[in-house]
Parts: sequence; C-alpha cells; structure tokens
Amino acid sequence: MAAIKYLWDVDAIDPSDTARFGGKASGLAKMRQMGLPVPPAVVISTDAFKAFHENGGKLPASLSDEIDTAIHLLEQRTGKAFCGTGVPLLLSVRSGAKISMPGMMDTILNLGLDAGSAAEFATACGDHAFVRDTWLRFWAMYADTVLGVDAEAFVPELEEPSAASTGPLAETFAQVESELLSAIHAEAGERPSAVPREQLERAVTAVFESWHSARAKAYRKHHKIPDDLGTAVVIQAMVFGNLDEQSGTGVAFTRDPMTGERRLFGEYLAGHQGEDLVAGTKTPESLSAPSAAIARIADQIRSVGNHLEAMYKDALDIEFTVERGQLHLLQVRAAKRTAAAAVRIAVEMANEGLIDRPTALRRVTEEQLRQLVRPGFVASNLEAADTNGALLLEGVAASPGHATGVAVLDSDRAVERADSGEHVILVRPTTSPLDVRGMLHSQGIVTARGGSASHAAVVARALDKPCVVGCGALEIDEDARTFTVGERRFSEGDEISIDGKTGRIYFGAIELDEAGTSNAYLNQLLRWAEETSGASVWASARMAAELLAIGKRNPTGVGIVPIVDLLIGSGQAAGLIEAVQALSANPTAPASKVEERFLDSVADACKAFLGASHAHPVALRLPRLSGSRARHMVDGWASLEPALLLPLGAPRLMTALLKGVARAAKEVEARSVTVVLPAVSDVLEIAAFKKSVGSSPEVQPAILVQNAALLSELPNASVEGVDIWVDVPELVRTFHGWPDELSFSADVFDKYEAAGNFSHSPLRTLKGFLLSALSQLAVAARDRQWRVVLEMGAAPATEVIGELYALGYRQFSVPPERIEALRLCLGHVAETADAGDEAH
Repeated sequence: MAAIKYLWDVDAIDPSDTARFGGKASGLAKMRQMGLPVPPAVVISTDAFKAFHENGGKLPASLSDEIDTAIHLLEQRTGKAFCGTGVPLLLSVRSGAKISMPGMMDTILNLGLDAGSAAEFATACGDHAFVRDTWLRFWAMYADTVLGVDAEAFVPELEEPSAASTGPLAETFAQVESELLSAIHAEAGERPSAVPREQLERAVTAVFESWHSARAKAYRKHHKIPDDLGTAVVIQAMVFGNLDEQSGTGVAFTRDPMTGERRLFGEYLAGHQGEDLVAGTKTPESLSAPSAAIARIADQIRSVGNHLEAMYKDALDIEFTVERGQLHLLQVRAAKRTAAAAVRIAVEMANEGLIDRPTALRRVTEEQLRQLVRPGFVASNLEAADTNGALLLEGVAASPGHATGVAVLDSDRAVERADSGEHVILVRPTTSPLDVRGMLHSQGIVTARGGSASHAAVVARALDKPCVVGCGALEIDEDARTFTVGERRFSEGDEISIDGKTGRIYFGAIELDEAGTSNAYLNQLLRWAEETSGASVWASARMAAELLAIGKRNPTGVGIVPIVDLLIGSGQAAGLIEAVQALSANPTAPASKVEERFLDSVADACKAFLGASHAHPVALRLPRLSGSRARHMVDGWASLEPALLLPLGAPRLMTALLKGVARAAKEVEARSVTVVLPAVSDVLEIAAFKKSVGSSPEVQPAILVQNAALLSELPNASVEGVDIWVDVPELVRTFHGWPDELSFSADVFDKYEAAGNFSHSPLRTLKGFLLSALSQLAVAARDRQWRVVLEMGAAPATEVIGELYALGYRQFSVPPERIEALRLCLGHVAETADAGDEAH
C-alpha cells in the first residue's frame, strides 16, 4: 500500500481543492499560474492535520521525509540554503484553512537561522542589524507560539548590541543564541532546540494545535464555521520587508472594505515586516493616497488587484512584501468587509457584469442585512455632542457604525459586564487574538495604537462592529483601570460613544435611533431578491410610533397589530379590562359598564394608528382573553366566566370592538383594514365571525391559525372571503405543549438536540404532522385563491422559511427590524430552489 502523500508543491496542487489545501495555498497556486511574483511554497494538507489528531498530537512519521524533500525543492528554486553555507533560506510557517480566520491562527516567520548561519547571513548581506532583528523576531514568535513563553520577558534586552559581545561576528551571534536559550529555559523549564530543522517540525505542530485555541474556537462559533474542517500549513520562502528603506510590507484591498467603493485601499509600512503592520505598533502609509515614495508600489498593486479581481470575481485582500524595490505577493483571499461594503460590492459587481444577480444575492447574508439596518446616533444629539465639548479625541476610522457603552479596559471584564446586561466598549492599547472574546461581547472597540490593517481593525470589520484605532492622544493605565486624554482622566465604567466611520470618540452616551433604510445599493439588492422570490413581507407592529420607520421599509402591509397594544400605548386599556370584568359578573350589565367603557377608546386608538399607516393594508388582531397576557392584565382572571375565554364567547365585546375599528377606518378613509380573530379552533367559528363582520366596507374578516385542530380542518373547509393568518411560532408551541409563559430561543433547543434529547430542533425544521398539514393548507390556498399570510415571529430560522417557501407560501410577516433580512432570505431560498430545479 502506497504511503499517503501529505506535503505538496504549491505549483502542483488543484487550487479548487480548498478543503484539502486551504485557501492560502489555493491563492498562491493561482497567482503563480498567472505568472505573478510569488515566493515558492509548499503546503502540508489537511490530511496531515487529521492524521496528527488521530495520532494523539504527533505528526505522521512519513511527513518528516516529505519535509526534507520540500526543503530541497525550495533551496533549488531560491538558490539559497536552509541552515547551510551561503545565503540562508528562511521560511514562514502559516496556517491555511478552507475558510479564512484572520488573526486567529498561529504564524512563525524567519525560521532557518542558528548562530552560525546568522553570522554567515550578516556577512553576506553586510547588514548586521538587519540579521539580528530578523533572528530575534523569529525567536520572539517561536517562544510565544511554540513554547508558550512571553518573549517580552527577554527579547527586548537582547535587541541592544551591548547584550552580546563586541568580538568576532560568529562569537557575537553565538553569545546571543546562548543567552536566548538560557532565558527561554528559565521561563519554560526546558531548553529549546537551536536546530532550524527541528524547529520547523515544532512550528508545524504549533500551527495544527492553534486550530483548537480558544480564540479560533470562539471565531468559528461566531461565524458558524465547522470545527472539523482543520487547517493546512503553508511553508514559504521568506522575503524581507525589513531589509532596507526600499523594502516594506503591506495589505491592500481591491475595494474599500468599509464602504465597498471601487478604489485601492490599504496600507504600506516601509522597512518592516508584516507582524509590525498587524500589531499596530507603527503608523503605516495609506495606499489610497500614496506618497511619491510608494506611488510605483501602489500602481503595481492596483494593476495586480484588477487582474486578480477579474479572476476571483470578488473584492480581495492582498498581502505583499517589497524587498529592495521588488514586489512579492504572499496571500490573496476574499476580503472581509462590513455589511455596507458587502451590499455595495455585490450590487456594483453585478452591474459591472463581473457576477450575475443570483451570485450578488448569495454574497450578502441575512446577518449582514440586520447589521446594516441597525441603529445609529440621533442626528440632533450627535450635532449637540460635536458642539458642546463632548468630543474626546479622533483616531483612525477602522470599521463603521455607532456604539455607546461603558468603557472597559480588559477583555475578560468586558465579557463579564456584557453578560450582566451592560453595553460595553472595549478600550485597549492594541488588541491581539487573546482579545477576540472581549471583542465579540462588545458593542465597539477602541485602541490607542494601530492602523486600518491592525488586528483590531481587521477583526472588527469581520465582526461588523464599530471600531476606532490609532488614538494617539489616548493613554491607558490598565492597573489603575483609568484612561487619560490630555489633562482629562476617566475611569473604567465611564460611558463613551464611538463613531467608527469618522473615527470620533465622545464622552457620555449619545442616543441611538432606528437606522435609515435609504441605502440605494440595499434597495437595489432587495428588489432583485423580491423579483427572484416573488414573495411579499408584512411588518408586525405594536404602536403608531413605529409606523414612520416601517413606512421607510416599504412592507406589503402592517400586521398583525394587537388592538390591546394600541390601547395600552394610548393609556386606554383599563376600560376594556373593566368591561370584561363587568360582563363576567353580570351578562346583562348595562352598556354604560360594558360597551361604553371601551368603544370610544378602541376607535380613537385604531384611528391614530390607521391614520399614520401611510395607506398600507393593516391587519388588527382582536383581544384574546384566554392567553397568558390576559391572565396578567385582568385581576381575578381565574374567576372569569369561562365562556368569555372562547373566541366568540362574548358577542357584546365582539360587536363593540368591530364597531370601534369600523368607525376608525371610516374616519381616516383607510382602504384596507382586516380584523383578525385569534384562537379559532373550528371552521364553524369562522363562518360565525364572518357573519359578525357582515358586509361592512370598512373592515374585512380574517382568522389566526394557532392550533393543530384548526390547521387540520382548514384545507377541506369553505372559508372564501376570509383571510387566513398562520401564527407559526404559536403553532409549534401548542403542538409540542410548551407553556406560553416561556419564550424558547433556538439556542435552547440546539443544546437540547446536541445532548441527544431531540431528533431535531423544532424551531429549525418542521416535520411530521405540522409539515404535512401546512403543505395541505398551501395546496388548498393555491387552488382556491385564498390569501394566507404566515406570522413568523421575531427570529424565524432560515431553514423553516425555506421549508415554507418550498410548500408554496409567498406572504410572510416579521417585526420591522427583520424585514430586509427576510426579503434577502426569501431571495436566497428561491434562488436555491431554482438552482435545484435546473440541476434536475
């Protein structure tokens, strides 16, 4: 049986097999095939990663020989020697999973020097300081990543030439190496190997192990990346941005990752390596407005980016190094981007003909849509903050968005305070992968140092959280838990507000308002989604104040709207409650104690709402006295006359409610008002309710399906002239018998399912009777031209929406803030269905 091949020449791999070789190696292979300047590289496949873990954390035995062969290949292609005589071959060892996780996995650079080869390297290049800097950089990364030792404890002392002897070069480097090994031995309890070949295998092991680091797990969980993908490892010949002033390192984006604008965006740091740019410890130069010194580099990157974007058909993130004026490309991948940028890029690329509309829809997720329409600062309050001295400082705008919260200077405390319900702004000197958990729990991020390619900026954009970096005037005292701006001193827990688009940071809380939905790119994308799905979306609402924002979202209609909520919002619910109590105590109570107690209130509350509804169709839900809400609102609920708890058990209440709604509709000349009867369980109730509504031109009857009894009868019933609303979350609840006092989230059932207690999460998929009954209703509605609207609740699962769409349902209702995401979701499921049909 032939031995399994674990290590591959990047030039020989199939770039489309990212599951095996990872995205990094795939990108290198494609660029080398295009003839672009890419240092030679090899890749250890995810097959080795799996074998590593199956073998108890040990590299496969045959991999060692493959690594030797790969080193020889890289030596031939570079003309350099790995730990031999002549110009040394130095290597980078980097992770490369199928799905990019920026900043989450370990990297080791500059591997390949011992004291002897370092001395030879210094002699060959004539720059002792460069070699010393490069070697110490390796040891700092190796100690931290592989050995778990904080290099800050000893590397700074060795950076000064006085730390080594001033004798012959070989003795100088030998003394540095001795001091390094002794310092690490003292910290780690073991003396590390100084042999580069042994260090290489330890580095590969460390990269594999970093897949299971806390930060990588947290990132995968947040982005729903499977844990079993594993990572490949790319071993590549080093080029040196820290060699001289004609060298440098940079990160470029083919389109602005914050706005989506088609322009070169990125940063370049002369005389340094990539870790300096990512760490944010130095201030880079912008590629968007390059100085004369780097204009040629910017032009080269722009040209390369255009060619790569034409091939990838996506906005790209390109890492590069310049060595003595020569450009070298180190990585290309789809760029992480904010929600606003994702929408603009998708739409503009479709308009440019790079991608088709279905692809444009797939490029934007429902979560990104929800982020895009999230709240922003109230304009008048922001203007006041700008004029009344609340502006603290300005930094580099790294990820757009508005956020307000208490400043917290430590990631662990940020998590604790966020878990307790506070809104948190994480404020750090810089961030590292150790801060990711705190960033996940924060509303926004602020750092004192760094640029738009720093760790904080890149991760914040991936999380789509507001972020301001490079706040040079900000001084942080982590021990005292204070921060200072100029002469002003603040404490952890003080409220601040940040604007990630302008880079401004304010003292105090600035009120957040509902986000506008006037984004032209978003509206274009949603039009494409609607054209694809043929579906329409209603907005549920609870008060007239919501209607202005709802109107901007242009729903098909507004519903369902509980009449009880309109009464509560206008402070007039007491009359209805008293009428219920009076009628229960005395069925023949005078109108003054029943109808007159609430009829005018209902008319006034509905009039205000309908008048503000901008001519949208409106569906108003009648009160349900049998529900848990009524139990809490009506004193003595348990003693009420039982008949009142039935949908039509109180004709006097029903008549007055219908009169109130009809009067309101007539006075505001509302064109389409539906009155929805909840808790129906028998088709005879539908006929009786239709009769109660009568032939009034102001209102039309509808019923709300909330239980299996009615759902099973409807397909064979005669309900012409009555709209049907289906309360999907309530159907699921009543079918399973869960108490209506509790609200179960999808996470609760996901954990329950993971524990082996459910065959499937009921909130993520409909099976058995419910799916069958809903299918029959959809067929009947199609054949008999019934209007059926599905009330989906606050957080409908994409899987359930897909199932209902596949059954033939085309009208849905969600809260206003979910409208855009649902429209896009429907476009996604429709496009998937169309693709499936074409495949068959």
